[in-house]
Amino acid sequence: MAKRKSKNIVRIKVDWRGRYSQIKSTIWKNNKDKYPEYFNSDLSKIASLVYQECKTVGTNCDDIRILEIHNEIFERGGNRPAPPEIIDFNFDPRQYYEIKDVVEFLTSHAFVWFYSPLIIAAPNNRFRSIDYVQYFEVNGQRTFDVERGYRKYWKEWVDWCNRHYRSQSPSSLVRSEDVNVYFKFLQPVPTTDGNGWVVEITPCRANGDIDDFGFVPQGLHSEHSADEFIEPTIAPEPEPTTISQIDEEPITTETPSDREREVRIKKIEADIRKLNEEIDSAIKKDKLDRLLKMKEDARSDIKLWKEIDDAEELTKAKDRFKQITKEIDELR
Repeated sequence: MAKRKSKNIVRIKVDWRGRYSQIKSTIWKNNKDKYPEYFNSDLSKIASLVYQECKTVGTNCDDIRILEIHNEIFERGGNRPAPPEIIDFNFDPRQYYEIKDVVEFLTSHAFVWFYSPLIIAAPNNRFRSIDYVQYFEVNGQRTFDVERGYRKYWKEWVDWCNRHYRSQSPSSLVRSEDVNVYFKFLQPVPTTDGNGWVVEITPCRANGDIDDFGFVPQGLHSEHSADEFIEPTIAPEPEPTTISQIDEEPITTETPSDREREVRIKKIEADIRKLNEEIDSAIKKDKLDRLLKMKEDARSDIKLWKEIDDAEELTKAKDRFKQITKEIDELR
């Protein structure tokens, strides 16, 4: 984990409102054959997607990377393939305290959403890499720190587990072989629109069976009692199924956890759609503000060309004023 040294670190600050305009301009200048004009709706939509990717990549998203992301999205047209990072995830159960050191949260893709019933810090128990990782420049090199993400999302749960094990063995360190609280990543699931992936992080036992051990997230600074911990119990062996029961009862491969997960995924997808709508709304407002300023400039040009009696430039200014007014009306 990167350690911060206050004298050597310069925080990366990016004007993301202006960054969107730069991204859109870069795409348009290099793809005028695909978009007839700067205010084309398809261009605005794809620029919004590139903007979200670049916000995750950060300062490394130069013009070359902007065009690479644009081409990937444009050529794909539909479903977003799973990025290599999540294909290479470690899906084996790991002991609870190891969550502080996982690297899976460092994915550079904006459309990988992490969901967990263990957290309430983010709306609806989910976050993206940009929410988890804090980037810095150290001696001109870009580096990162995950302490903020750990404290925001996992510290409450880890402290709760620590409190339980210390209450069991107050006079000595807890041995790893005595720990039966684990966590694991579930296989990534594509969103319904095919434009993203959801990865669930769930508490479990050493054998991978999902179990929350009684933990209910309440917030980072909440005080949990060690008495809240519920020791896992071994379920009794099911009664042997007879042939007659097989004939009488329908067979289903869906389990309650499968259904619960489907409900969670749909809820996350709804949240993602809402977030995208909010981003589109902010971009729309930014565009409207720019158009209103351009309209005022065009109005000033009309006045200027009238005063100096330049008919040709006056006609151009009037046409520009009409076009800008039309675009403003369409936005409103």
